[in-house]
Amino acid sequence: MMYSNKLVASVKSNGKFLREDHRENESTVYLPFKSEYSVFLKNLSERRALVHVDIDGKNMTEGGLIVAAGQVIDLERPANFSTGRKFKFIEKTSEISDFRGDHPEDGLIVVKWQFEKPVNIPLYRHPQWYENIPWVQPSWTSGGGPTFTTTNTGTFSNESYTACCTSEGIRGACGPQGAQGHAGPPGFIGYAASAPQGITVEGSKSNQNFSKGYIGNLEGTLYSMVIKLYGGPRPIYVSEKIQCPTCGRKWKTSFEFCGNCGTALK
Repeated sequence: MMYSNKLVASVKSNGKFLREDHRENESTVYLPFKSEYSVFLKNLSERRALVHVDIDGKNMTEGGLIVAAGQVIDLERPANFSTGRKFKFIEKTSEISDFRGDHPEDGLIVVKWQFEKPVNIPLYRHPQWYENIPWVQPSWTSGGGPTFTTTNTGTFSNESYTACCTSEGIRGACGPQGAQGHAGPPGFIGYAASAPQGITVEGSKSNQNFSKGYIGNLEGTLYSMVIKLYGGPRPIYVSEKIQCPTCGRKWKTSFEFCGNCGTALK
């Protein structure tokens, strides 16, 4: 599970987090071909974030996906009004390469996000002018329909999508609560340079829904992280232990060295 600048991102398959190898601001994940997966997002900031997810160089969140403070979303299909199909990872064979070509972004999940600027609401003097009555701050509420956020300029911007809690098989997808089974430290020992390459295509039908939403002015800083997908013989979940390549003993993913022979595990 990757964490950077108040945002968590990870890849899930069969409802479980996949183990990752973290290197600087990139993460590598092995996923068996023909597997469907989702992109797990959690906003740890106290402000809303506008998140963009690109897969294989294609934008999967047109206009951006609004992730509220503390919100958890399992993005299993492109975010838009229409129905869609789940993300499915397949092998990029020579036949596929000859037909569609090879692109540098193949196999990459790029997550980019910006946070909403703090709302500056002016303080007003109580209607009755008394010297000892303190300043009070009015509370603002919004009615039905899209949620609007007041800004210091009084304008609204960035029409985007928000996720609804109607996706089958996704629990805790919305709201401040988190998902169960958070990932621990990375547990891979290494990667082969010739790991099978893959691409993401449309899989089975998804029942995940999205609605239109609005977010206020955004900060100028754009953050990003990259997850690389490679084909593997089977999914490696974070609950599995690391096996020492020297003595064969297994240890928790939090172990950096083998407790028996001292071999480095990561």
